[in-house]
Order: sequence, then structure tokens, then C-alpha cells
Amino acid sequence: MFTSMTLTNIYKINNTMNTMEQFQEDISMKFFGRSVSLAKAANQCVCCGKNATEFRDEISKREYRISSLCQHCQDEVFAQLPEED
Repeated sequence: MFTSMTLTNIYKINNTMNTMEQFQEDISMKFFGRSVSLAKAANQCVCCGKNATEFRDEISKREYRISSLCQHCQDEVFAQLPEED
């Protein structure tokens, strides 16, 4: 499986993920005043702090795993986006 990957490449991938996770933490603290990792661990919304366990559909559940936004906050955010033609 990992025959073509060196330990250096694996380290670079892991380091990049850590950098991206840190960026997400920094952004969530700046905009929402909450830690995204703590919100996810507690099944809470990073934006409003409310419970984030009930979602309309699978797409909304996947979006929570990405953004940590509850269904209500997702609806608020995505309602503001212009519709595609």
C-alpha cells in the first residue's frame, strides 16, 4: 500500500492536515469565538452554540462534518448565497 510513499511524504501530508486544522480553529475563534474541535466533540454548532444532532438530509450532515454548522445556521448561511444558473 505505502510502497510508493516515503516517511517524508507521510509527514508532509500529516503536517499539512495539522496546518489546515489549525487554520480552521483560528478562523472559528475569530468569527464565532468558539473552537471548532470542541464544538464537534460536543455535537454543537460552532456559530450559535446550540445542539447540532438533527439534520434535514445526508448532505446537511456532511456539511456539519466540514463546517460544524447546525441545520439552522446552514440554512441562514446558504440562503444568502446567490443561486446558480
